[in-house]
Amino acid sequence: MTSNVFRGLVLVAGLLSTLSVQPAQAETVLSYSPWNPATYGANDAIFPWFERVSEVTEGRVRIEPRAAAVGTPRDQADAVSTGLVDMSLIVAGYTPGRYPMLDMFSLPLLSEDAAALSEAAAEIYERHFAHHDMFENAVPLTVFVGIPAQLAAMRKPLLSADEIAGRKLYISNRPTSALLSSLKAAPVSATVAEVFSMASGGIIDGAVFGFESTRTFGLSDYLRHFTLIEGGLGQASWALLVNRDAWEKIDPADRDAIMEISGTVLARQIGEALMQGENEAREGLVAAGATAETASAELMATLRKENEQVYQDWRDAAAKAGIEDPAAILDELVALLK
Repeated sequence: MTSNVFRGLVLVAGLLSTLSVQPAQAETVLSYSPWNPATYGANDAIFPWFERVSEVTEGRVRIEPRAAAVGTPRDQADAVSTGLVDMSLIVAGYTPGRYPMLDMFSLPLLSEDAAALSEAAAEIYERHFAHHDMFENAVPLTVFVGIPAQLAAMRKPLLSADEIAGRKLYISNRPTSALLSSLKAAPVSATVAEVFSMASGGIIDGAVFGFESTRTFGLSDYLRHFTLIEGGLGQASWALLVNRDAWEKIDPADRDAIMEISGTVLARQIGEALMQGENEAREGLVAAGATAETASAELMATLRKENEQVYQDWRDAAAKAGIEDPAAILDELVALLK
């Protein structure tokens, strides 16, 4: 054996020895608080996204759902920001006044398509709201909306402003509550998990709900009569949050890879999953005897007129929250949806 070959073998052996004792890069495991029902349509996009996170980071980051939720639905933002859990979904409407910018995505009569509205909401958020750092010690990986809701009643359809007046209706967000209050309805604020007890106990007359939510939360025996509102009666604004400290421990290249599959991409996927569930639920509920009647021209005209003040109220609240030219941003959202 020549001396050069021998020296080469020694170098290779030394390199292999060095590599063998290098510690493997530690895996980052992010805990997730699963407070929604397992059958909720958004899970059909969110859980596959967990798998993609592992793929794009080559296994260096993994998201692991807890066995049970950490806290109530209203607690999720605080649970993430304080580090009780690394990740969770939040609904802006569960903590009224805390996220006035996100209330824009809950405005009534915007769209009946959760996929298009979710993608537009994520785009508007990234352009105009992200730098406001509204989530305290948490980072939003995407924002999106729930199903644009319809007017679901328990005993008979609510087809006119007169029939809506005085009815106790579960409503999950402030803009829709303001709109129906202008028609003299009596809004009832609660989390979606509390609606079943209110419906089964006869506490409410109906809910601003979609077909998929009616099925998912076991309300199909109670919410039987749907009035279909063009543009929807509003929708919940959601965000997927990760604790900032946990996020910043992830390698920057892996954070970039995760964001590539988040934002508007994930928002659209969640919206599409929700719409598939909504369409399937509508077919199933109608086949089982539920009614679905299109709102009259008279009711729609009343809603549009009263909705002008709801939009103005949001512009005023956004301006107080430090948003520059909220009217232009709202116009931009409407243009995206068209």
